[in-house]
Amino acid sequence: MFALPSFFEIFSFKLLGIFVNISNKNPHLPQSRRDVNGNALKNAVKTDFMNNKILQGDDFIATKKTLRKITTDESGWNIYYIDNDSNRWIEEYPNSEYHGGGLPQLRLLEKFPWEKSNFKSDFLITRNIINDFDPCNLIESGAPSDEYDSISHKVLSFIYNKKPFNQEVQNIFQELKDSYGLDVTKDNSEILRNEIENLLIKVVASLSKHSR
Repeated sequence: MFALPSFFEIFSFKLLGIFVNISNKNPHLPQSRRDVNGNALKNAVKTDFMNNKILQGDDFIATKKTLRKITTDESGWNIYYIDNDSNRWIEEYPNSEYHGGGLPQLRLLEKFPWEKSNFKSDFLITRNIINDFDPCNLIESGAPSDEYDSISHKVLSFIYNKKPFNQEVQNIFQELKDSYGLDVTKDNSEILRNEIENLLIKVVASLSKHSR
């Protein structure tokens, strides 16, 4: 004799049907597809975040301590900085109608206003600054003006391509030591790195003034 299914069995079949139906409508993506989609979304969010990054309040104070000042514009209100990753920042006062300009903010920039394609004049300015720096006393000893041109190219590459600041300081330090015979000792190593850091900042600031 045919036995009717119990209530429990009917309920179990319905649950199984619901599960199968949901599974068919929402098949699991393979891991590779999920990774690609996830990375694309992550990159899109990161790009949007970086393009619209504005810091105020505590974030403004904490971040500003880590930045290197490049220059102040002619108005005296806007200050330009770079960070260790060579990102460009501007300190500005968006509520200028308020007393004292209101609260300041830091805004991430794609590039500084003066950064444009003007390689020839930029290179000559950079060369002159590095020759004045003359870390190995070669220009003073009568070397031609193009003696440090490989360093000048490195500096401009750092500026144009937004290479990490600390990494570029080390790269220039190493080339001066290996290719130009820079006299490095345990006592002066840190001093020389600081001088190279100041050199990079001076070049960026000089290019900004020249473009105005």
